[in-house]
Parts: sequence; C-alpha cells; structure tokens
Amino acid sequence: MSRPKASAPSLRYHLSGQSVVTLDGRDFYLGKHNTAESIARYAVLIAEYQAGGLSLPPDFDQETLYARVKALINAPDAIVSQDQSAQPILVRHVTAAYQQHAKTYYDTDPAARGKIAKVCSDLDVIAGGLLATELGPVLLKKQRDLWVKSGVSRNYANTLTNMVFRIYKWAVSHEPSTNMTRFLNLAWRSFRSKCESDQPNSVSPECPEGCRTTANFGEHH
Repeated sequence: MSRPKASAPSLRYHLSGQSVVTLDGRDFYLGKHNTAESIARYAVLIAEYQAGGLSLPPDFDQETLYARVKALINAPDAIVSQDQSAQPILVRHVTAAYQQHAKTYYDTDPAARGKIAKVCSDLDVIAGGLLATELGPVLLKKQRDLWVKSGVSRNYANTLTNMVFRIYKWAVSHEPSTNMTRFLNLAWRSFRSKCESDQPNSVSPECPEGCRTTANFGEHH
C-alpha cells in the first residue's frame, strides 16, 4: 500500500542556498532560503498543488505563478521572475548545509559539532565565495598549513583536512553532479601527493571510506 501524499510537502534547504520543495516528483527551487520571496513562492505552489487534488497540472509552468507571487510580496519583477534553478553551489553553501545536517546527526556530540563548525568557518574564510568545485588541492594545502601555524599538530591538521573530504562526500550524495565527484577524486589524489612529499613521516590524510567509489562514479558518467 503506497503512502498517502502530503498535503503540504516540506520546504527544504538546498546546497545552493535556496529553498526547494518536491511536488509530483519535480523539484522546485524557490530562491534564497527563508526569504519572503521563497516563502511566497512556496505558498503559491502549495495552493496550486492542493487545488489540483494534491497534483499539479501536466502542463504546469512555474512562469504562471509570478504574478501571484508579486501580489503577495510586492517585489520587483526581476526578483519575482528570476531563474531559481540556475543558482550556483558555492563552498559556503556546502558548509552551511553540512552544519545543518550535523545539528541532527551529531545532536548528542557537541565536541564533533564544534570541530565541524571550526572547519566550516575556516573554509568559508579562505574559499566561501568560490564555486564548490573550485576548492582544489592548492587551497586545501594552504588551509592545512594555516591550521598548523595556529598551533595544532600536523596530524591533527590532517584530521581536519579529512573532514573536508567527508563534508564533500556528504555533499556529493545530496547533489551527485559529475563536477563534484570529479573534484573529490582529483583533489584527493593531488592533495595526498603533496602531503606525502611535504612531510614523508607524518600521517597523511586518508580518503574517507567510499570516497574512491563515489569519485569513480563521476569519472565514468
């Protein structure tokens, strides 16, 4: 027996920093998360969905909702009608999404949440405005060296660096794009090589379990 449809499917945070809702198996990107514009788009979409008996018309076009959204929030046409699905995924979007995930996953482990918050905050400083796929081995090595200069051991700095790969592995599982998975694979290989040549007796970052499998998917698709 199939599960009954929800009358108001939940509004979720997407890696791009937008709100997203799934209706009839289709994802609708609604703009920056928790803004008046995204909430208005959600309200109008849900009203349309409910009016159709928990279904959208086969020929449904999101363009038809812009006038109703504009009436709700009195926003300029450029804001109401902008293409939401084309928004890029930045490093700061990935770190923000992972920290949201960590609040639930590590709800009984404040130490883990604190370590994650530090890694994400430091990444945002050095690369937050870059595309998620632009965080390569050069920046990762720079960040590792900054951690070492702050007084932590190289082994602990490598532990923090491993967390970056875990964050990206999680991101890939939620946004399985070819570019993201290729980044994970190529950055890992290059960064590990740099670590080993720089400090041959130190503990090099280890690829998180399943990393190569995930990355190989990106190389063959």
